[in-house]
Amino acid sequence: MFRSITFSLSGSQETFFNDLFNTVISNPWEVVIAQATFILLTIWIVSGGIKGGIEKASKWMMPLLLIFFVILAIRSLTLDGAFEGIKFLLVPNWFYFTWETALLALGQAFFSLSVGVSGMITYASYLPKETNISTSALSVSLLNIGISIMAGLVIFPAVFALGFSPDAGPGLAFIIIPAVFDQIMFSQFFLILFFILLLFATLTSSISMLEIVVSIGIKTKYDRRKRAAWVYGFLIFLLGIPSALSFGILSDVRLLGMSVFDFADFLTSSIGLPLGALFISVFAGFHFSKSMLIHDLNVNNFLLNSWYIIIRFAAPMAIIIVLVQGVMKLLM
Repeated sequence: MFRSITFSLSGSQETFFNDLFNTVISNPWEVVIAQATFILLTIWIVSGGIKGGIEKASKWMMPLLLIFFVILAIRSLTLDGAFEGIKFLLVPNWFYFTWETALLALGQAFFSLSVGVSGMITYASYLPKETNISTSALSVSLLNIGISIMAGLVIFPAVFALGFSPDAGPGLAFIIIPAVFDQIMFSQFFLILFFILLLFATLTSSISMLEIVVSIGIKTKYDRRKRAAWVYGFLIFLLGIPSALSFGILSDVRLLGMSVFDFADFLTSSIGLPLGALFISVFAGFHFSKSMLIHDLNVNNFLLNSWYIIIRFAAPMAIIIVLVQGVMKLLM
């Protein structure tokens, strides 16, 4: 984002962005300073509390995020050849619909809905008693799907319209997208907008992650929030340094055949999230009484019984399959 604001990315091609991306992630000073800056932003917001920090930040970040998405989607959809990208995104190719892709989608749901790390539970604990949990859960899920589709409408029409490959993985955001925007009118404006959007999207996620740790640490002692945010935030920063350096000075370090970054990602996505979700599912399904849930969930008996079956049996079984798949990947 800094390079886009200082016009250091103008008039460049895909090879330039590819080389720049590799240079940046291998530079120890740049990655650690960038990580420290990002963690400091997260700590600053979380230390302000729910109303003074997280809620205040979300009130302007979320609407701006949506506005930026709409602007970028409109620009992307008006490019010549954009329809091919829409077809790629929305028209199913049943050849690729397999158990593996279904499980990958299920794993992605853990991330996008903060399931398995108690993100939603932590935020829900601050809600008033009269809040309708069922309505909130539905709106969160629908908004998540809507924003995901909109993100696809920003990226894939532009990628196809300008002849790039859609399978670039994580590099798509830092290599392909800058190269795409560089070829359209007002490229610098849209590039800055895209990186601001990316920062907002990741920042709102990191806020929820730090809030989980802080809320557990302070319990009801709210006067300790600022101190806890700084202490836990600093520890997280230290724990993240090896991952940040794994593409540079620690690139030769291997843990079970993986880089430090990939190993941390594997532990999180393939082991940690499914385990967390499994424990939450079993606890919620077998601990809470029906009378309590009827009142809190505000649903009838039919929906409650359906929920019980899902949370007690269907969800744990699906989660165990995801967990086993993750472990099998490691063994293979």
